[in-house]
Amino acid sequence: MPVRPTSPAPRVLVVGIDGVRYDHLREPPTPNLDAIAAAGFLAPVEIDPGTPTMSGPC
Repeated sequence: MPVRPTSPAPRVLVVGIDGVRYDHLREPPTPNLDAIAAAGFLAPVEIDPGTPTMSGPC
């Protein structure tokens, strides 16, 4: 008989916004994104301009 956990596994929400510079994302009002960021973790990522990027899993 399989063992069942007593509590659900923790979950992680990852929101990726493609094609928008981080500094431009702060300009318009984004109350829902701001609330998510305030409740968790916000990690702006800098990409080398000469490096191609790919959004999503590889």
